Amino acid sequence: MEEDDFKSSKKSRIEDYEPLAIDTGRTDYSTDVSRGTTPADLRDGTESIAGSESNAATPTNERSSRRRDDQRNKSWLKNINLLWREIANHKNGAMFMNPIKENIAPHYYEIVKRPMDLKAIKNRIRDGIINTTIEFERDIVLMLNNSLMYNKEGTEVYLLAKEMLDDAVEQIKIFKTADTDTTASSHTRAATKKSAVPE
Repeated sequence: MEEDDFKSSKKSRIEDYEPLAIDTGRTDYSTDVSRGTTPADLRDGTESIAGSESNAATPTNERSSRRRDDQRNKSWLKNINLLWREIANHKNGAMFMNPIKENIAPHYYEIVKRPMDLKAIKNRIRDGIINTTIEFERDIVLMLNNSLMYNKEGTEVYLLAKEMLDDAVEQIKIFKTADTDTTASSHTRAATKKSAVPE
């Protein structure tokens, strides 16, 4: 074969291939040939498993799932803020509203390594740092245990903090029970709704 014939043959083979469009928003370009991924799948930014369309999430299902999650989150935020208000309105709550001042409690920040107060907890809820009831409970208990750790047992502040801790833990326990019941009933409602829909 002549050199010119070789070059023209090579050139025509290269022109036969369609260029692959790559989704620039995609970060994972690994493909599994055994699953039947095609360049068309990559262009769409989706991959499918041959013969398993029932496993594929439809946009409608994703939207309704996302909507349910958003509704649950809004409901939880509303309820956790109500619980925060109940705890903040405790008869001893005022002394835990703001950060401790060093001039009132000497060496407090040397003893307490992770200070916490009610306003900080409220801000952590607002900023999305506290996302669960367990995280909320952790910070409330931390705040009150800090007071128990710093103040001597039997002192007035110690007794007030202990009383508030007991009351707050009880309120959170009731909240958790109600939250679990609400979540379970919403799952039951969703299951009932699905079974009532004719196929």
